[in-house]
Amino acid sequence: YLKENNIPYTVASIKQFNARHHYFGKIKDMPDSIRRAYFRYILDIISPHKADIILLSGFMLKIVGPLLGYCPIINVHPSDTRIKSEDGVTPKYTGKNAVKLAINAGETSTASTIHVVEEKIDEGRIIYVSQPLMVQPEVSVTEHQNRMKIFCDGPAYREALSMICSGEFKF
Repeated sequence: YLKENNIPYTVASIKQFNARHHYFGKIKDMPDSIRRAYFRYILDIISPHKADIILLSGFMLKIVGPLLGYCPIINVHPSDTRIKSEDGVTPKYTGKNAVKLAINAGETSTASTIHVVEEKIDEGRIIYVSQPLMVQPEVSVTEHQNRMKIFCDGPAYREALSMICSGEFKF
C-alpha cells in the first residue's frame, strides 16, 4: 500500500538492530540500554519528517524514551480496555495474549481498543473501542484474533483517526 501510494517509509528491523549491538536474546528481554538506543534510532529516522503522530499496529515492544514523549503515539490493542481487572483500575486483558485470556475467561465477545501509548502497557487514554466480535466456540483463538484484525482493528483505527483529524479527540 505504501509503495503504491508513494508514501515514504523506512524499515527499522529490531532484530537487525540488536544483532548490530551484539544482543541475541529475546526481544522482550532486551536490556534497557539497548531498548533506549533502539528508540533513539527510531527517533533519528522520524524526527527529520517532523512527525506529529505515530501510529502502531502489531507493534509488540514496550516503547520507552526518547521516543515516548516525542509526539503522541497511538496503538491498537485486541481487547476492550474498558473492562477492568479486579482492582477496578487496570485493564483486565493486556499483553500479547489478551484475546486468549478474554476467551478463556468466558467473554462472549471481544473488541479492539485504539489508545494513546503511555508508560504502562495497554493502559493509555482510550480514543475508540470497536464494535464487538462475538466469540464462536468452533473458532480457534488464533482465527478469532485474525478476524478481529478485519472486523475490529481496521474499523476502529479509521474511527479513531477520524476523531483525531476532526478535533473530536485531543491529545
